[in-house]
Amino acid sequence: MNMTIIKRCLTLLLTLGLTFIFTTTALADVKTREKDKKESTKNDFKVTFTPDKETYAPNENITFSFHSNKTCYVYLFAINEENDRGHVLLPNKLQKDVKYTANKTFTIPEKGVEFYSDAPGTERIVVLASLKKLNVNFGKEYDQAGTFLTTSQNTLSKDIKALVVRARSDKNQQVMRKIDLVISDDEAEEQPIKEKKDVAKPFISTDKLEYNIDDEMTITYGADKKGFLYIYIIEPNNKETLLKKVEIDADKVSRVQAQITKPIGSHTLLAVYSENGDVKKKDLTGITAASTSSKGVQLIDTDLPPHVAHRFEVKQ
Repeated sequence: MNMTIIKRCLTLLLTLGLTFIFTTTALADVKTREKDKKESTKNDFKVTFTPDKETYAPNENITFSFHSNKTCYVYLFAINEENDRGHVLLPNKLQKDVKYTANKTFTIPEKGVEFYSDAPGTERIVVLASLKKLNVNFGKEYDQAGTFLTTSQNTLSKDIKALVVRARSDKNQQVMRKIDLVISDDEAEEQPIKEKKDVAKPFISTDKLEYNIDDEMTITYGADKKGFLYIYIIEPNNKETLLKKVEIDADKVSRVQAQITKPIGSHTLLAVYSENGDVKKKDLTGITAASTSSKGVQLIDTDLPPHVAHRFEVKQ
């Protein structure tokens, strides 16, 4: 009698044990499947970003093709190690909206804006695509050069890494791509870009690149055609002021003296040419966007009047 009871208890315990093991295993399988599912979806954010040509010539329009399987925000940077400069290309003053819709192929930059490089070399293009909007308001180490924020290549590289780290900490899906874009004179000779009409080529420069408050400055200017030259100063806050309108002769070099005043920071002298002296304020809309003279990828607008820019620094 007692032995029978013991046998039944053992049988019941064995049955419960098998059930418990089976149930535990089943739960483990479910958790594993859920984990595998999460892992499979963790990296399903796909991005394609390619230049439309392998090699570009100096001053040739540069375009990229972009495609994503998810709606995302696109941030674009250019790093030039040769001159130790970095530029924030997207967003910029002309294109602040960097949201791109899923499953469509876009051309970057958008219509009406152009990228180009003004000298042979290699430009490292970095694209960062993020499912969440990122804060790219960089600090005091950046200067506003026309449309771009610009800084040293080391500073920009460090800040790009910081953006990536912050995005990961926020569990934000992102994709980063790097492209070394070749700018070659040989390509320009073998595949000439479209002909440009014969336009005037103004020039402007200063006797130094750095000044202190109250220093005297010598400004040299002119153009290769007879006409009028409008000389503007663009302050660090992008305020534009007309310094001088002067009639010029072809290929004649002229000079004028000026005195350095506040504010301190990066200033730009902008020389705008007009054949008849009829430049209006509306003609200058967006001209600051083409006023950066540093090497690298830049924005231009071919509808603007002939112009050239020269940058200098004012220190305390």
